[in-house]
Amino acid sequence: MEYTYKEDPNVMLCSKDISFIATGLKEVLSENFPKLKLLIMYLKSVANICNKLKITIP
Repeated sequence: MEYTYKEDPNVMLCSKDISFIATGLKEVLSENFPKLKLLIMYLKSVANICNKLKITIP
């Protein structure tokens, strides 16, 4: 899937580009904000428990 910038249609990104940007952003934020990394790990564990118990996450 491709995405174009409204104001300049020459600027195009594909899904892989967005995934790459998100991964890089996550690494930078985790490095600069260690508590954010702990929060993400905690939320992932909560999500895993909820999935095992078949409980929806509000």
